[in-house]
Amino acid sequence: LRDFHAGYVETSIVLALAPQHVKDKRILDEPDLVERMRADQDNYQLRTKNAQHPDVVPHIHQNPEIKVGVMGMLEGANAELGHRILDEGVEGLVQLIHCLEA
Repeated sequence: LRDFHAGYVETSIVLALAPQHVKDKRILDEPDLVERMRADQDNYQLRTKNAQHPDVVPHIHQNPEIKVGVMGMLEGANAELGHRILDEGVEGLVQLIHCLEA
């Protein structure tokens, strides 16, 4: 499954729960930027270090080129899929709770 932020999985869930928050118009960043983000999900990040040393933790922040951040593909998104995803998630959590109670 190669679905990313604001793709068909997340959009389907929002369509199931709050369809009024899903925009009719598809808004994306520049095509080359979207492709870079889809090729590697971490491409939205910039990592900077104050010192080049292995013990220095990098500061991670969003690439300023990104204005929208939508990486996913919306094709196939629908409320029915969103309800199925939510139902399966709830069922999985119920099973986990039963296992923990045993």
